[in-house]
Amino acid sequence: MKTRSEIRTKYAEQSEASRECKGSLKEAAEFSSAQEQVVIIPDKSTILDDCNAEQIKMKPEFDEMDSEQNLRKKEFIEDNSFTENPVDLSENNNYERVDSRGEKALETTIEQQLNEGITEHTIEGLNNDKNDFKLVDHNEGGSVNLTEVIGHEVVVDSSLSDDLQNLNDAVTPKEEVNDNYEMNPYKLNEKSRADIREGVMIGDIGEEDIRAIGKPLRERYNELFSEALSKLDSNEEKRKDLIRQEIYSKSHDELMGIKDQLQALRRDDTEIMMSYTPMSNMEKVLKEAREIGVPENDTGQFYINETDASVKRVIAVINDARTRLPTEWVEKSNSEPIMAEHTLRGYFIKTDGISTIALSSFHGMERCAYHELGHHAEEMYPEIRKLEHEFYNRRTKGEYSRWLGPPYPLREKYRPDNFLSGYMGKDYGNTEESGYEIFSMGMEGLYTGSHKLHRDTDYQDFVFGILAAI
Repeated sequence: MKTRSEIRTKYAEQSEASRECKGSLKEAAEFSSAQEQVVIIPDKSTILDDCNAEQIKMKPEFDEMDSEQNLRKKEFIEDNSFTENPVDLSENNNYERVDSRGEKALETTIEQQLNEGITEHTIEGLNNDKNDFKLVDHNEGGSVNLTEVIGHEVVVDSSLSDDLQNLNDAVTPKEEVNDNYEMNPYKLNEKSRADIREGVMIGDIGEEDIRAIGKPLRERYNELFSEALSKLDSNEEKRKDLIRQEIYSKSHDELMGIKDQLQALRRDDTEIMMSYTPMSNMEKVLKEAREIGVPENDTGQFYINETDASVKRVIAVINDARTRLPTEWVEKSNSEPIMAEHTLRGYFIKTDGISTIALSSFHGMERCAYHELGHHAEEMYPEIRKLEHEFYNRRTKGEYSRWLGPPYPLREKYRPDNFLSGYMGKDYGNTEESGYEIFSMGMEGLYTGSHKLHRDTDYQDFVFGILAAI
């Protein structure tokens, strides 16, 4: 073990080497100023060879001063850098399917897609002469069955009775909403949402219409992340410029001024990332379309076991999530009691008029809360399950039910499609009344950033449409 004297001696030697190196750089700068010549500064590796790396900091200031924040910034950029195409098509027309564990499961060619009936993409532009086609994503083209006639035209038989003709001319809820609001999410109100819900239940409004309502919100939501990334990129360019200035700094005051500017950029990066979280972006987007959060005269959610100390954290997380949900949903939920629980695996169930919301901390309690509140919304509004049934059948057409894989028990099955998580395609029986994980996983993804849902714009449109229109 080194003595204190030896340590002090070594430190003094390092400090002297550092001063000599800094002095040589200063002399070079002064010489350049006097002779009006360009000084070639030694490259980074040369300086580190001549000077102790711990004394001369040539690495980027951001990395040196706050590596933890740098990691958060990197994760923010990776999580929110998105493309409009949910599936990456290569030149040989292959794409990669991911299984429930997020691993590459198989590759399928377009020809195999046609044989197997896989509908991740639809087919457009069929030319009988050339027999060519192109792929489009769900959001653009919807699901197309090549065995069906393209371009239907409805013709009213002139022999119809007056009563039948009047029935045919009657305005359906869908037509009324279209005429009055053009399915614009920013023009919907309580009355139009009631019309939409009625239209869903009688079959006049489908998941395609809901996706059309959700699309502008999805575009705005992703636009906010683009704004954040643009601001971070701008700060990164400023930071690089300051690092270059730091190398050429000629005085202590100038160097300290540069360090202050670098610290200000770090603070600005933190503020940007805090201002553009998935939750804050959802709040901004939904506020433009409808009232969200608890009303001013809120009576509060009644929890049967709110005095139980073991569930206080669960109740606090649920109440926080309620501040970002549609106000109509919050008010409707207030009329029903909730049993809160803290468990290893989250779940929702309703028995005897009491809804149980059990949250897990395994992947984060906030993430679990939005998921289970999605199921709670399904219970309050049966229109959501009916829409999920349509969406699920379109996306999983031609797929067969299979085991989700470990760690799930064998009874838990799913239909894969090209969902970002196999759990999104979980199969509970696939009826209009059965359970689904479409909306709950979508709520979780949009509010907490899980599953990188921005890679599936079709899915995003559907979830945003429900949040805006139901």
